[in-house]
Amino acid sequence: MLEWNCVGLVSDSLLSLADGLSLNHGLEKLDLRNNQIGSESAISLGNALRKNKTLRELDLGWNSLGLEGAKSLWEALRFNFTLRKLCLSGNFIPEEVIQCIQHCLQHQTQREAMMDEYSKRTSLLTRELQRTEKDHAQEINTINSVFDAQETEFKEALSYGPIRTKRSRHWTLDLLFFSVHAGRAMTKLRN
Repeated sequence: MLEWNCVGLVSDSLLSLADGLSLNHGLEKLDLRNNQIGSESAISLGNALRKNKTLRELDLGWNSLGLEGAKSLWEALRFNFTLRKLCLSGNFIPEEVIQCIQHCLQHQTQREAMMDEYSKRTSLLTRELQRTEKDHAQEINTINSVFDAQETEFKEALSYGPIRTKRSRHWTLDLLFFSVHAGRAMTKLRN
Protein backbone atom coordinates (compact mmCIF):
# COMPACT_ATOMS: atom_id res chain seq x y z
CA MET A 1 0.00 0.00 0.00
CA LEU A 2 1.47 3.32 -1.11
CA GLU A 3 -1.48 5.47 -0.17
CA TRP A 4 -0.82 9.16 0.64
CA ASN A 5 2.84 9.03 -0.38
CA CYS A 6 2.81 11.67 -3.13
CA VAL A 7 4.51 9.25 -5.51
CA GLY A 8 3.06 11.22 -8.42
CA LEU A 9 4.88 14.43 -7.56
CA VAL A 10 8.30 13.09 -8.55
CA SER A 11 8.13 11.68 -12.08
CA ASP A 12 11.21 9.50 -11.57
CA SER A 13 9.56 7.81 -8.59
CA LEU A 14 6.48 6.88 -10.57
CA LEU A 15 8.54 5.80 -13.59
CA SER A 16 10.52 3.47 -11.31
CA LEU A 17 7.28 2.15 -9.84
CA ALA A 18 5.83 1.62 -13.33
CA ASP A 19 9.00 -0.17 -14.47
CA GLY A 20 8.81 -2.44 -11.44
CA LEU A 21 5.12 -3.09 -12.04
CA SER A 22 5.76 -4.12 -15.65
CA LEU A 23 8.34 -6.68 -14.47
CA ASN A 24 6.32 -7.84 -11.45
CA HIS A 25 5.39 -11.51 -11.16
CA GLY A 26 3.94 -11.66 -7.66
CA LEU A 27 2.04 -8.50 -6.70
CA GLU A 28 -1.73 -8.95 -7.02
CA LYS A 29 -3.08 -5.85 -5.25
CA LEU A 30 -1.74 -2.28 -5.35
CA ASP A 31 -3.21 0.75 -3.56
CA LEU A 32 -2.03 4.10 -5.00
CA ARG A 33 -4.83 6.31 -3.66
CA ASN A 34 -4.13 9.98 -2.96
CA ASN A 35 -0.67 10.05 -4.52
CA GLN A 36 -1.11 13.08 -6.80
CA ILE A 37 -0.66 10.94 -9.90
CA GLY A 38 -1.29 13.00 -13.04
CA SER A 39 -2.16 12.02 -16.61
CA GLU A 40 1.47 11.60 -17.71
CA SER A 41 2.18 9.27 -14.82
CA ALA A 42 -1.05 7.38 -15.59
CA ILE A 43 0.26 6.83 -19.12
CA SER A 44 3.37 5.19 -17.59
CA LEU A 45 1.13 3.03 -15.41
CA GLY A 46 -0.94 2.11 -18.47
CA ASN A 47 2.21 0.98 -20.28
CA ALA A 48 3.22 -1.08 -17.25
CA LEU A 49 -0.23 -2.71 -17.08
CA ARG A 50 0.13 -3.84 -20.70
CA LYS A 51 3.05 -6.04 -19.63
CA ASN A 52 1.91 -7.03 -16.14
CA LYS A 53 0.18 -10.43 -15.91
CA THR A 54 -0.38 -10.79 -12.15
CA LEU A 55 -1.97 -7.62 -10.77
CA ARG A 56 -5.66 -8.22 -10.06
CA GLU A 57 -6.63 -5.05 -8.13
CA LEU A 58 -5.43 -1.47 -8.59
CA ASP A 59 -6.78 1.48 -6.62
CA LEU A 60 -5.96 4.83 -8.22
CA GLY A 61 -8.70 6.77 -6.47
CA TRP A 62 -8.33 10.46 -5.64
CA ASN A 63 -5.47 11.31 -7.94
CA SER A 64 -5.49 13.59 -11.00
CA LEU A 65 -5.46 11.07 -13.87
CA GLY A 66 -7.86 13.01 -16.05
CA LEU A 67 -9.29 11.81 -19.36
CA GLU A 68 -5.87 11.13 -20.95
CA GLY A 69 -4.82 8.94 -18.02
CA ALA A 70 -8.12 7.04 -18.16
CA LYS A 71 -7.68 6.51 -21.89
CA SER A 72 -4.21 5.03 -21.33
CA LEU A 73 -5.54 2.66 -18.67
CA TRP A 74 -8.47 1.63 -20.89
CA GLU A 75 -6.11 0.88 -23.78
CA ALA A 76 -3.92 -1.18 -21.44
CA LEU A 77 -6.90 -3.42 -20.67
CA ARG A 78 -6.81 -4.69 -24.26
CA PHE A 79 -3.51 -6.39 -23.38
CA ASN A 80 -3.96 -7.08 -19.67
CA PHE A 81 -6.43 -9.90 -18.96
CA THR A 82 -5.69 -10.36 -15.26
CA LEU A 83 -6.78 -7.03 -13.78
CA ARG A 84 -10.25 -7.44 -12.23
CA LYS A 85 -10.74 -4.32 -10.12
CA LEU A 86 -9.71 -0.76 -10.94
CA CYS A 87 -10.82 2.12 -8.74
CA LEU A 88 -10.78 5.49 -10.52
CA SER A 89 -13.09 7.64 -8.42
CA GLY A 90 -12.05 11.24 -7.74
CA ASN A 91 -9.78 11.55 -10.80
CA PHE A 92 -11.56 14.14 -12.95
CA ILE A 93 -12.76 11.37 -15.26
CA PRO A 94 -16.30 11.53 -16.67
CA GLU A 95 -18.59 8.88 -15.16
CA GLU A 96 -19.36 7.45 -18.61
CA VAL A 97 -15.66 6.70 -19.15
CA ILE A 98 -15.37 5.03 -15.74
CA GLN A 99 -18.44 2.92 -16.57
CA CYS A 100 -16.88 1.85 -19.89
CA ILE A 101 -13.71 0.78 -18.10
CA GLN A 102 -15.73 -1.10 -15.47
CA HIS A 103 -17.71 -2.80 -18.24
CA CYS A 104 -14.44 -3.88 -19.86
CA LEU A 105 -13.26 -5.36 -16.53
CA GLN A 106 -16.58 -7.21 -16.11
CA HIS A 107 -16.22 -8.58 -19.62
CA GLN A 108 -12.75 -9.86 -18.76
CA THR A 109 -14.07 -11.52 -15.61
CA GLN A 110 -16.78 -13.25 -17.64
CA ARG A 111 -14.21 -14.26 -20.24
CA GLU A 112 -12.01 -15.78 -17.55
CA ALA A 113 -14.98 -17.72 -16.13
CA MET A 114 -15.84 -19.02 -19.61
CA MET A 115 -12.23 -20.06 -20.22
CA ASP A 116 -12.16 -21.88 -16.87
CA GLU A 117 -15.41 -23.66 -17.74
CA TYR A 118 -14.06 -24.53 -21.18
CA SER A 119 -10.89 -25.91 -19.62
CA LYS A 120 -12.86 -28.03 -17.14
CA ARG A 121 -15.10 -29.42 -19.87
CA THR A 122 -12.14 -30.14 -22.14
CA SER A 123 -10.41 -32.04 -19.34
CA LEU A 124 -13.56 -34.02 -18.61
CA LEU A 125 -14.07 -34.90 -22.28
CA THR A 126 -10.42 -35.87 -22.63
CA ARG A 127 -10.67 -38.23 -19.66
CA GLU A 128 -13.89 -39.74 -21.03
CA LEU A 129 -12.33 -40.22 -24.45
CA GLN A 130 -9.27 -41.89 -22.94
CA ARG A 131 -11.50 -44.18 -20.87
CA THR A 132 -13.59 -45.06 -23.93
CA GLU A 133 -10.46 -45.78 -25.97
CA LYS A 134 -9.14 -48.00 -23.18
CA ASP A 135 -12.46 -49.87 -22.96
CA HIS A 136 -12.50 -50.23 -26.74
CA ALA A 137 -8.98 -51.64 -26.77
CA GLN A 138 -9.89 -54.12 -24.02
CA GLU A 139 -12.96 -55.30 -25.97
CA ILE A 140 -10.87 -55.76 -29.13
CA ASN A 141 -8.27 -57.72 -27.15
CA THR A 142 -11.00 -59.91 -25.65
CA ILE A 143 -12.50 -60.61 -29.07
CA ASN A 144 -9.06 -61.36 -30.50
CA SER A 145 -8.27 -63.72 -27.59
CA VAL A 146 -11.51 -65.65 -28.06
CA PHE A 147 -10.96 -65.77 -31.80
CA ASP A 148 -7.36 -67.00 -31.35
CA ALA A 149 -8.49 -69.65 -28.87
CA GLN A 150 -11.17 -70.92 -31.25
CA GLU A 151 -8.76 -70.88 -34.16
CA THR A 152 -6.26 -72.94 -32.15
CA GLU A 153 -9.01 -75.36 -31.17
CA PHE A 154 -10.12 -75.61 -34.79
CA LYS A 155 -6.58 -76.32 -36.00
CA GLU A 156 -6.19 -79.01 -33.35
CA ALA A 157 -9.46 -80.60 -34.44
CA LEU A 158 -8.33 -80.63 -38.05
CA SER A 159 -5.08 -82.28 -37.09
CA TYR A 160 -6.97 -85.40 -35.90
CA GLY A 161 -8.05 -86.10 -39.46
CA PRO A 162 -11.25 -87.76 -40.70
CA ILE A 163 -12.10 -89.35 -37.34
CA ARG A 164 -13.73 -86.17 -36.09
CA THR A 165 -14.90 -84.70 -39.35
CA LYS A 166 -18.46 -84.27 -38.11
CA ARG A 167 -17.24 -82.35 -35.10
CA SER A 168 -14.76 -80.40 -37.27
CA ARG A 169 -17.59 -79.25 -39.52
CA HIS A 170 -19.50 -78.09 -36.43
CA TRP A 171 -16.43 -76.15 -35.24
CA THR A 172 -15.91 -74.74 -38.73
CA LEU A 173 -19.46 -73.38 -38.71
CA ASP A 174 -19.00 -72.01 -35.19
CA LEU A 175 -15.74 -70.33 -36.21
CA LEU A 176 -17.34 -68.87 -39.33
CA PHE A 177 -20.35 -67.64 -37.32
CA PHE A 178 -18.08 -66.13 -34.64
CA SER A 179 -15.81 -64.40 -37.17
CA VAL A 180 -18.80 -62.79 -38.91
CA HIS A 181 -20.16 -61.52 -35.59
CA ALA A 182 -16.71 -60.42 -34.41
CA GLY A 183 -16.25 -58.49 -37.65
CA ARG A 184 -19.60 -56.75 -37.15
CA ALA A 185 -18.76 -55.97 -33.51
CA MET A 186 -15.41 -54.50 -34.46
CA THR A 187 -17.08 -52.38 -37.14
CA LYS A 188 -19.57 -51.07 -34.56
CA LEU A 189 -16.76 -50.33 -32.07
CA ARG A 190 -14.82 -48.40 -34.68
CA ASN A 191 -17.85 -46.24 -35.40
